[in-house]
Amino acid sequence: MYEPFPDAERLEPNEDEKEMFDWAREQGIKWPKIIYPVRFPPGYIGSMAIDEILPGERIVTAPNSALFTSKVAQDSELKSVFAECPETFTKSMLVLVTYMIWEKYKGSESKWAAFIKYQPKNPTTIQDWTTEELDVLQDYDLKIDAEQRKKYLVYGWNHWKSTLEKFPQFTSEMLKLEEYTWAFRVIGTRSFGKFMPYITLIPVGELLNHDNVETYYIYQKESDTPDASSRYSGIVDQIDHDDELLTNDPIINLKTEIILNINEELNKQTKDLEKILLIKSKCREIDAKEEAEAKEHKKYRPPDMDLTESDEKCASIVAGPNEHYKPGSEVYMSYGRYSNRQLLSTYGFALKENYYNYARVKFLLKDLAANHQQSEFFSDIDAFIIFKLKKFSFSREFIRTLRGINWKNEDPCEAFLNAKIPKLEALSLSIMIRALNSKLDKFPTTLEEDDAKISEPGLALRTYFAILYRRQVKEMIKAQIRYAEIALKIVGKLEEGKSLDEAVGRIEGENNHGMSYLDYNINRAALREYIDEFRSN
Repeated sequence: MYEPFPDAERLEPNEDEKEMFDWAREQGIKWPKIIYPVRFPPGYIGSMAIDEILPGERIVTAPNSALFTSKVAQDSELKSVFAECPETFTKSMLVLVTYMIWEKYKGSESKWAAFIKYQPKNPTTIQDWTTEELDVLQDYDLKIDAEQRKKYLVYGWNHWKSTLEKFPQFTSEMLKLEEYTWAFRVIGTRSFGKFMPYITLIPVGELLNHDNVETYYIYQKESDTPDASSRYSGIVDQIDHDDELLTNDPIINLKTEIILNINEELNKQTKDLEKILLIKSKCREIDAKEEAEAKEHKKYRPPDMDLTESDEKCASIVAGPNEHYKPGSEVYMSYGRYSNRQLLSTYGFALKENYYNYARVKFLLKDLAANHQQSEFFSDIDAFIIFKLKKFSFSREFIRTLRGINWKNEDPCEAFLNAKIPKLEALSLSIMIRALNSKLDKFPTTLEEDDAKISEPGLALRTYFAILYRRQVKEMIKAQIRYAEIALKIVGKLEEGKSLDEAVGRIEGENNHGMSYLDYNINRAALREYIDEFRSN
C-alpha cells in the first residue's frame, strides 16, 4: 500500500509536456489515473496517483503503433544507411540513437515531433559531475568508472560520426557530440527492452520514477489479463543486474578453485594430493553451478512469454500483484535490479532504501593475511579481490574465501568449503573483522558525520545523493562487522564444547526491540545460512 505524500506539489505542465500529452492521446495512449509533473520531497519530479490503483491494474497503455522502437527505426527512410554500414549498426541502440536525432531534425514534419521535443534537454549522469562532486562519493573506483565511461562515450561517438559523415543527408549539426550524447542518454535511461520485442520507448510510461517495486511492463493484447506470476518466477532475491565497474585494477576471479590454487601455493610443502584432488573436483562442480546460475539470473525471461510483434498488442505498465496506490501517492516502476552504484552511474540518483544495494569492497590478498608468512607470500600479488556486502545477509563468499586460504592439509575436506572447524572459523572471522574495520577507518568521514551532513537543509541534489551513497556503503560494512562479531562469539561457544543450539542463543546486549544492530532476530536471519553450514556438518 502506497500512502499519499503530504508535501507533494502538483505543477503546471510546461508547453512541451502539454504538446506531448495531446499527441499521446491522439496516438491512443491512456494513463487515466496518474498525473505528471508532481514535485516530491526533497525536490525531484515524478508521477502521482489521482485515483486508487489496484494490483494488476494497467497504469499506462500504449498501442503498438505509438511505440518508438529500434524496429521502427530499422524500417524507416534510413534503412539503406543502416544496411550499407552493418559493422556500425549491428547494435539496435545505435540504430535508435541515429533515428531519434534524424527525427528531431525533421522538426514538426516528424510523427514523433512532440514526443521528442519534450524529452529532457540535457540528461545527466555522474559522468557529468565535477571532480569535486565525484570526490564526495568517497569511492575512487566509482569516480574512475565515471571518467572511463565518458571516454567510451566519446570513442563511440567518433566511430558513429565517421560512419555517417559520408552520407550528405546528415549535417554537421546532427553529428555533434552533444546530439549523440543527448540521444544516447535519453534512450539509455528511458527505454524498455528485455520484455519487449525490440528496444522500446513507451511514451508516458517513461514518466514513472524507479523504486524497488513489482510494478512492471508487459507486451500483450489489451484484452489479455496481465499476469505477473511468470514474470517473477525464477527470480532469486537480492541478485543485482549491475554492470561491472570499469577500473584500472587487476581483479582475481573468486572461484573456489582459484582459492584452492592459492592455498596449494601456501601449503605446497605439506599438501595432501589425495585431499586436494577431492576438493578440486568439488570446487569445479560448485564453480560450474554458480556460473550457470549467474548467467540465468542475468538473462532470465519466462519461457512462455510471447514477444512476437503485432499491431493488436500494446505495451502496458501494470501495478504489481501486491501493490496498491492510494490517491496522492507516488506511482513507481522498476527500471531493473540495480544497486545505488548502478543507479548513480546510469541515472544520476540513489534510493534511500534499495533492496539490491550493496557495498563493493576490494582487498589485496596481503590485506587478508593471517600471519607473516602469508603477508610475505602475498606481497608481490597486486591484484584485488572484490566482495559485495549486503545489509541484511552475512557475506558467506567473504568467509568462504578466508576459510579456503587458511585451510590446512590436516583439516577434513569438508572444512574447505563449509563451516565445520570452530578454530578455522574463528581465525577467518577475526581476519574479516580486522579487514573491514580497516576499510571503515580509511573513509574521510564517519557514518555519524554523514548522518549529520545529509540532514543539513539546502543540500544540492548531487551532494545529497553522493552522501546518501557513501553512508549506505559504511552502513553495510558496519553490518558485516556486526554479523562477523556475533558469529565469532557463536564459534567461541562451540570451541567451549557447547551445542549449536546453545551457541546460537542470544548474546549479551541483543534484544527483540527492533534496534537493527542489537536485534536478535535480524542478526540470526542474516547469519542463518552460515549457521546452517555447521548444522549440516
